[in-house]
Amino acid sequence: MDIMVENSQRPGEGNQAFVDSLVSYIGDQDFHLRTVQDPELPDRSLLIVDVGDPEGEQTLATISHADVVGVEGQEWEHSPWEVHEDNGVWFGRGVCDTHGSGVAMLLAAGRPDVREALQRAGKRASVVFTYDEEAVSPELSMRGARLAAGLLGPEPSVTSNFFIAGEPTEIDGNIVPMRGHKGRWLGHFVVNVEHSGHVSELVQNAFMSGASIVHEIGGYARFLTYGSDTDEEAQIYRPPHSTVQVSAAEVKSGDFSTTPSKARFTLDMRTLPDVHDLRVKEIMDLIKRGSWDPEVTVVLEVVKDAKGSLTPADSPIVLAAESATGQSARGFNGGDEGRIMRLQAHKQGVTLGPGKLQYAHMPNEQVSIASVFNAADIYSQLLRSSVQLRD
Repeated sequence: MDIMVENSQRPGEGNQAFVDSLVSYIGDQDFHLRTVQDPELPDRSLLIVDVGDPEGEQTLATISHADVVGVEGQEWEHSPWEVHEDNGVWFGRGVCDTHGSGVAMLLAAGRPDVREALQRAGKRASVVFTYDEEAVSPELSMRGARLAAGLLGPEPSVTSNFFIAGEPTEIDGNIVPMRGHKGRWLGHFVVNVEHSGHVSELVQNAFMSGASIVHEIGGYARFLTYGSDTDEEAQIYRPPHSTVQVSAAEVKSGDFSTTPSKARFTLDMRTLPDVHDLRVKEIMDLIKRGSWDPEVTVVLEVVKDAKGSLTPADSPIVLAAESATGQSARGFNGGDEGRIMRLQAHKQGVTLGPGKLQYAHMPNEQVSIASVFNAADIYSQLLRSSVQLRD
């Protein structure tokens, strides 16, 4: 954990220090290590740790990303780039999201019973360390997962039909498998008016016009809750329906004696996987028709448009994860690399790992050490049983 936190891929940087330091640390532990260079970015590469027969068929890929979010503007009690241990808890940037899963995966892969089961079957399982999972630019977003899936040119590193994405999924002390996650539409709508001026005059006000759209969005958000209790498949999510909210607003004006001519609002929508396109169309239509005044224009700026994804409840990997954890699979409230694996690489998998999602990205990020070792036990069982996974 010390090495992962200290050498985390930080925003705007590559992950080569993470890869080099981890190779140096585990290089003598009888793993088969290989790296795959990003075809366009020389400071980025995948690290693949194979266990079992290195020439055998890959039965399962467990995935953990090397990158973390930044710490700018956060107040930490200890250095975020050094692991601090206190009362059975690790603190540091990335210990929860997602180095806890990476440590647990390596612990599981190193166990003799796991190695023997795979070797005996002539198979291999892989721990894949990716990069740019946290990136926000379209070019970099999930780039490591896309390379691992074979979507950037080189042959795929994840050849198995089954995967586990390591993310914090601990709920009430239990590590819970997540078989799907909601989609996300993130964007801005910018309201511009032709005639802003002194407040005592009858003039247009961009903020007031935008506020009327926000009011309509509030009504739409309430509409999305209707009927959710009867949608059985949606019950794996909390809440069991698509959601939408306006999270921030910025007003452009001169001084206190003028009305704003421009106002910018940020909108964040989380959609159920099977209705993403419909919900995006609905919200865009609502925003575009939000102003009745022909001299008021509304411009949409899409920041992110990503569909959710879902692995069927009867998939072998879901059933195996439920057996290993003793928990029914649910829907993940965060985003992860499973979206790439399901939608673009057509694979089945679960999100599963130590830590509570509420601590991810936060100051004094933390993970219970016991949770990491519990995850190692779960991963170990899944790696052993992966030789029996069939489509």
